[in-house]
Amino acid sequence: FYFEIKKSEFRTLNCYRSAISSTLGRDPRTVFPVGQDPLVSRFFKGVRRFRPPKSKLFPTWSVSAVLRHLKTLGDSKSLDLSTLLKKTCFLVALVCCKRPACLHNMQKVQGYWELSMSGLRCQTLGLSKTEVHNVAPPIIIEPFNEDPALCPVYHLVRLDKKLDKLRGKDVVRFWLSSKKPHNPVSTQTICKWLSSIITESGAVSGTARDVRSAGSSTALQSGMDLGKILQA
Repeated sequence: FYFEIKKSEFRTLNCYRSAISSTLGRDPRTVFPVGQDPLVSRFFKGVRRFRPPKSKLFPTWSVSAVLRHLKTLGDSKSLDLSTLLKKTCFLVALVCCKRPACLHNMQKVQGYWELSMSGLRCQTLGLSKTEVHNVAPPIIIEPFNEDPALCPVYHLVRLDKKLDKLRGKDVVRFWLSSKKPHNPVSTQTICKWLSSIITESGAVSGTARDVRSAGSSTALQSGMDLGKILQA
């Protein structure tokens, strides 16, 4: 039904296969898990050849257009908390080339967090996509003094002062919700912040995963050392 009528892609069908296999377990006749039954495996090999997974290589939005939009939002002093959170989050994600899950793991813990007008140095605490066996390199951001309206450090300091007034006693995660009771946000919320900034700039569409690739590509095109980009 999903293959012939709904024309579902390989990844969608494969998710359904995994869910069914983990629920039903092994087939008593073949001893194989349902998802690894020879007939099922042959079917999915055919689906993969007939409808190979597609991967979008290049974002449909421009970094320069988004940055121009961010400048029109006004000075950070005049921004409401919700807008300041989104703008700061986008600037941080763009310059450090990290996944939203990595930003979610930013925590204000002594010895792992240093923030001042001279820069940010943060060792993320927690596991994200590629950190099961290897510790992620720290997030290091230097101030962009040429344009304070686009300086992530300047916005981080301003945001940090506001969030400290709302942060609970035992809350160490940096990113908090702009809505009461101002609890720490999830990775999904950070993704929504990033995508909303992209669409608000006039782009037809844009996802949070695009920010990392767009940031690294733009840095390379501007002449930044490839080794530093790969270290991020």
